[in-house]
Amino acid sequence: MVSFRSFMASAVLLCAQTVWAEPQYDRLEVTDGVFMKPALAVDVEFDDNIFRLNRNTQSSLVTRVAPAVELETAGDGTRLVLGYGGNYGFVASSSDDNYDHHTVRLDGHLERPRSEVDVTAAFTAASDPRGTGPSDALELADRVAFTAPAKFEDWRLGVDARFGTRGTRAGASLGYEVLDRKYQNLRDFTRPRDRRRHDFRAGSHYILTGRTRAVVNVSRTHVDYGFQPEGDATLDSVEHRATAGIRWEGIGGSTGTVQVGWHEKDFDAETRSDQSGLTWEAGVTWTPGLRATLGAFTRSGFEETHNVGSARKVARAGVLWGHTWRDGLRSRVEVEYVEETFRDLDRKDEFHQVAVGLDYDVTPWLTVGAGARYSNRDSNVRAADYDRSVGFVQVKMSL
Repeated sequence: MVSFRSFMASAVLLCAQTVWAEPQYDRLEVTDGVFMKPALAVDVEFDDNIFRLNRNTQSSLVTRVAPAVELETAGDGTRLVLGYGGNYGFVASSSDDNYDHHTVRLDGHLERPRSEVDVTAAFTAASDPRGTGPSDALELADRVAFTAPAKFEDWRLGVDARFGTRGTRAGASLGYEVLDRKYQNLRDFTRPRDRRRHDFRAGSHYILTGRTRAVVNVSRTHVDYGFQPEGDATLDSVEHRATAGIRWEGIGGSTGTVQVGWHEKDFDAETRSDQSGLTWEAGVTWTPGLRATLGAFTRSGFEETHNVGSARKVARAGVLWGHTWRDGLRSRVEVEYVEETFRDLDRKDEFHQVAVGLDYDVTPWLTVGAGARYSNRDSNVRAADYDRSVGFVQVKMSL
């Protein structure tokens, strides 16, 4: 199951986090033309179901420490950013589930009057908590083999070029990204999940009015798995996706996009069922006043399986409301629904989550917050069912 945070991160398409976004702070100039922006977040949460089980659940206090730093330099039409983000978790009732996640990222931007190029290189060392990823929805007897979170490393390289960005009625884009994922432990179970993904994409837009434009996007994706268990058909596949729609800005206080199209996933193995169907993505943000933002998001398409079946048809939808009550005090309410249908397997999951939070800026560099979230997954496979409640307090610091 995709995490709530990753889902809401997808909602950047809405630009809906404006109201409760973290305050923007002055950067620190460390040398001529090079600026640094450090940050630190610490939160303590109580999780009543750390393993996402439907019985014999285990609760725990979890402390997270997340340092981050960015170094940035910019010149005539260029920008270069080197960043590090860490996430250290300490699970009080199960030290085997402690984790340390790291991401190092280099972003480059080149801008000319009618074109832009972005290049990204990133390395991530992270893990799937027990009860997710390769250990998702396993029976208790099978979960015993997973004695710790499944650690993985991601290497990512991407480039995007856009043409006709200024002063032209039409524009186009080209992009490529490669993602290589390799698990680092529990290899008897995680080795079949190693994979490399090549994504080729192209798009175009045409300005219809001053605030609306028609958009068309196409992509071709190759997914190659590095290991095929004996007697099991390969999960290697090729995907094609095409969408068309409209994007608008500043109409009635709203900004959004709606795109609809077709998605196909063809497997190399004849014993796996090729998949095809309607795909869509849509998002809208409405700002009725200076203090409130309302947003909605939905997306549908095929995704890789966790550990069973050939693929997942996933449909997501979410709504969010953010409000600034007075200077420095912000609230948020987020609701999410996800439906997953596993192909070549009789399994269907429905996931619901509600989250609320409150942030207060004590000083320009210190923010404190608190919140809670409740999630529920209902499936026709009993081992996949669970309920989970989390409450947390948080402190965020930045220069």
